[in-house]
Amino acid sequence: GATGGLGSQLCKTLADKGCDIILHYNSNKPKAEEIKTEIESMGVKTTLIQVDFSSKTAVDDLVSAITEPIDYFVHTSAITGNLLRASEVTLQEMEMVNYVNFLVPAELTKKLHSMVKETVLFVGSVAEDAMFSGSSTYVTSKRKLHSFAVTYAATARKNKVRAIYYMIGLLDKGMVEKLNPKQQIQAMESIGQKTLLNTHDVAERIAMSLYVPKVLGVKHSREGELVVRRDGFSV
Repeated sequence: GATGGLGSQLCKTLADKGCDIILHYNSNKPKAEEIKTEIESMGVKTTLIQVDFSSKTAVDDLVSAITEPIDYFVHTSAITGNLLRASEVTLQEMEMVNYVNFLVPAELTKKLHSMVKETVLFVGSVAEDAMFSGSSTYVTSKRKLHSFAVTYAATARKNKVRAIYYMIGLLDKGMVEKLNPKQQIQAMESIGQKTLLNTHDVAERIAMSLYVPKVLGVKHSREGELVVRRDGFSV
């Protein structure tokens, strides 16, 4: 998910810390190449991989492109879908959002399990906890990913790999642009969030979460072996 608002900033943050980066993108090649050029100027090695997560061959396509061990595997890729009530969402759309946001990340994690040396981090969302109508497909897919992460964490632990589920309040870019003012207020009030989170700051905290046991300003809890972090949540 390297061309998204959070994904692109996270790539830059990690590159600034000296990480070589494997950039995955779906279709925005100009944006991906722009990010690649920018982070290569920081003196790190970068690799671009284009895989359409809506494709039935997405998992195998990406797995075959990873040829050597990786330290950190970060899932930021996701689609929002229509911000409608469940009764108004078509079965086709429900299946597509579920496929891209849950099934592909879950299968990728399982198939690349032996390649990861340090941490697998899944990006969750305020939408899982916020009480507002709409985005039912997105919420359902993220909750499924969360449940998978809990199960996967036990397996990861056996290989001395940490699994983290990082839930984020509303950012100043990305999904918030699709919410109407009422939905924004309801979502933020439900978790005690006062202002929109700065994407650059969140990317820094996610990067630190990959290797630091606890990060200042982020709520830390556990669900079995899974480390759960909530950024922007004050209640």
